[in-house]
Amino acid sequence: MRRHRRLGAIPKLIQIKDEIGPHRHSTAMADLIVFRCPQTGMNVQTDLEKQLRQERRSFASFACPACTRLHFIDLASGQPMSRER
Repeated sequence: MRRHRRLGAIPKLIQIKDEIGPHRHSTAMADLIVFRCPQTGMNVQTDLEKQLRQERRSFASFACPACTRLHFIDLASGQPMSRER
């Protein structure tokens, strides 16, 4: 048997609990590094997360999909290592 609702009746809504919180997009999204490839001049997004400034610089190697070369990226500034550094 089908149950018929009265006209104008508002259906009950189910409350969904959000375990992550209301600001999940701003806190869960990582600040990924995007740098300009020194060989091609193209903007390249990495899978490296930007880190807070530290006393010592820390670099991570990244295989660039634009030029297929290996770049060393400063994790604090997001800039590739240059010949001057």
